[in-house]
Amino acid sequence: MEGGNVYIVNYLSGNIVKNGDEKLTRIGKSINPVRQTEPHTHFVDKTSDGYFAVCDLGTDTLAFYDKDLSLISEERVPSGYGIRHIVFSKDGKYVYAVNELVPSISVFNYDNGAAKLLNTVKIECKNQKASGAAIRLSKDGKFLYVSLREENVLCVFSIDKENVLLVQTIDCCGDGPRDFDIYENHLIICNEKSGNIVVYDMKNNLIGRKNSEIELKQVLCIIK
Repeated sequence: MEGGNVYIVNYLSGNIVKNGDEKLTRIGKSINPVRQTEPHTHFVDKTSDGYFAVCDLGTDTLAFYDKDLSLISEERVPSGYGIRHIVFSKDGKYVYAVNELVPSISVFNYDNGAAKLLNTVKIECKNQKASGAAIRLSKDGKFLYVSLREENVLCVFSIDKENVLLVQTIDCCGDGPRDFDIYENHLIICNEKSGNIVVYDMKNNLIGRKNSEIELKQVLCIIK
């Protein structure tokens, strides 16, 4: 929501919708013959300078729009990677994206409604069906957290501008870690397929021991 306006995206239709009635349908495709035959808008969020960032998994595109849904700019991750969700650095100068179809992190420079791809780092996985899901930034802006479905792990990366380095990988204690978030000294993760929410302790930006767990069928998302 921004200024009384509500913006959403629809994955299946590839739309961006403002206030339920103004609709923009993206066009295009990419190289994955199953998942990228048409646009699949997966994420929208407001930038610090008043634009809206949209991730289109179906076209491998990070796009920026103004409040009236006019396109400002587009930039792409490598073909077939399937950009899913993003976070901005604390200073707003960098965008970090998790790619779903090829588990990886793409880093962009950002300025005034435009992003430029700087680096893409693949995440090594044991399961060939592994897919990127959620991405979060630490409170101090020095670490990234990414969940991988099928691989069923959480990964922690130290970051310095476009440089990304894996520092920790832990089991998510469930199946299908679709979303998670950080609350003070705890990380809470939603495992969709196994239907459980797991709480981990955190210390010095690293994930510690499992603290607690509750059951919740087909749990999808967690918000503050």
